[in-house]
Amino acid sequence: MARKTVERNISYDDIRKIYYVSMDLGKDKEGKRVKRYQTYRTLYAARMGLRNFLTHREEELRTPKHDLTLADWLESWMENIVRPTRAETTVYGYQKIINNHVLPALGHIPLLKLTPMDIQQYYIQVQQTANLSGNTLRRHHDLLSSSLRSAVRQDKLLVSPMDRVEPPRAKQKEASYYRPEELKQLYALLEGHPLELCVKLAGSLGMRREEICGLKWDCIDYQRQLLYIREARTAFGATIVQKETKTRSSVRTLFLPDDVARLLQLALRSSVGLAVLALFSQVGGFVGIKLGVNLVNALILGALGAPGFGLLLMLQWVLR
Repeated sequence: MARKTVERNISYDDIRKIYYVSMDLGKDKEGKRVKRYQTYRTLYAARMGLRNFLTHREEELRTPKHDLTLADWLESWMENIVRPTRAETTVYGYQKIINNHVLPALGHIPLLKLTPMDIQQYYIQVQQTANLSGNTLRRHHDLLSSSLRSAVRQDKLLVSPMDRVEPPRAKQKEASYYRPEELKQLYALLEGHPLELCVKLAGSLGMRREEICGLKWDCIDYQRQLLYIREARTAFGATIVQKETKTRSSVRTLFLPDDVARLLQLALRSSVGLAVLALFSQVGGFVGIKLGVNLVNALILGALGAPGFGLLLMLQWVLR
C-alpha cells in the first residue's frame, strides 16, 4: 500500500499522487464508526477540506434540535423573560404586536427554519395590510430582534436571522414648538378652564402627559417653589398604572413659576373641598341641607376656604 500518513486524518498516495482526507461522520445506529474519504491534489487543498469539514461538523453538533415554532418560542419568551423583567405597559405593547400581527403571519414557522427573507416579507405584508408607519414597524423589528437574541442565548438558535434583516426605516419626526407669544395667547384663552393647570405644567415646565397624571401632592415644595418629578401614570387597555418615569434622566427637580404655584395651591384646596363636600353629603341629609359634590362647588371652597362654605350654604338656603 503506497498510502502514508502525512498528518492526522490526512494521508498521501505516492503512486496516484493524491492526498486522502479521512472525515469522521460519527456512529451509525449500530454503534459502528462511519468514515468518509475525500481526495485532493495538494496538501494545502487537503488541509482546507479537512478544516471546512470540521467547521461544518462543529456547527451541526452545536445546532439546536427541537420542533418549536416561532409562536411557541414567543409564548415562552413573554412568560419567562419579558413579564418578570419589563414594565406592564411594555408587556401589553409586546403582546398586542404579537397577537395582532406576528402570530398570524409567522407564528406557524418552525423556529429553526425562520429565515431573514421570511421576516423581510413580513414587514412588507404588514405594512400593506395594516397600513403601519415605518416608526411602528421599527417596534416590530425591535421585538423580533430582542426575542430571537434571547433564543440564541437560550440555545434555541445558533444564530439569529435578525442579524441579516434590513430594519424598517423610521421617519424622523420634526417637532414643532410654541413660541413665547403663542404660549401667552394659549394661556390667556385657557384662563379659568379646568385644563389650565395641565397646559401650564406642560408648556412652562416641559412635563410629559404621563408625568402630569402621575404628579402627587408630596412632590411639591410650596415654600421653595420646587416640583419633584419621580413617577408617571399611564394606561394600557383599561388598566391604569403608576410607575417610574420613562428614563432615569426624567427624574428631575423643576422650579415652579408663581402662576403655576398658585394654580397648584388652588387645585390642592379644591381637592380638599371635594372631600369636604363628599363628607357633608353623607350627613347633610339629616339636617335638610344638601350641597352638590361637583367641581364648581369644590373650586369655590378652594378659592375662598371657610367663607366659601358659608357662601354655598347661603346659596342653598336662598334657592330652596
